[in-house]
Amino acid sequence: MNDIALIAAGGVAAAGLVAYVAHLVGDSKRRKKGRPMLRSIPEALAKAHRGRRRVLVAFVRPGEKPSDELLAVFDGPDLPSRLLAHFELVRIDAGRDDEDVVQHLAAKYGVAKLGFPSLLALSGEGEKLATLEGELSLEKVLGLLESSRPGG
Repeated sequence: MNDIALIAAGGVAAAGLVAYVAHLVGDSKRRKKGRPMLRSIPEALAKAHRGRRRVLVAFVRPGEKPSDELLAVFDGPDLPSRLLAHFELVRIDAGRDDEDVVQHLAAKYGVAKLGFPSLLALSGEGEKLATLEGELSLEKVLGLLESSRPGG
C-alpha cells in the first residue's frame, strides 16, 4: 500500500487539512518536529546530487493561511520519513527573501505562475520534475513526493 493510501485509511486525508492543522496545534507538545528546511537551492542541489536524492522547494509567504498550513504539514508527523528521506527540503520565503530573487528562481525553474504556496520538485541535477500551486492538501503533497522520488 502506498503512503497516500495508508494516510487516507487512517482518516487524515479525509478529515481535511484544516482539521489536521488544528490537531497539530492542539497536540504540539507531543508531536515530533520535521526536518529543518534549507534556504539555498544550490546548496540543496549539491547535497541531493551527492546523496542521490531529489530537491523539494517550497515557495511560501509566512503569515498567510495557505502557506502556514503547508509549513505545518512539513513540520508535522504525517509526512512519512521514509518518503522525505529521498529529498532535500528548501524554503523560499516571499517577504523575507528579495522579491526579485524569488521571481528569478521561479522563472529559472519553470514555475509558470508563482502563487503562494507553490512546491517545486527537482532532480539532483536541477531538472524540474513537477510543480504544485495554490492551496495544497496533505494528499497533494504526498502525491508529489511519491511521483518525484527516485524510482517513483
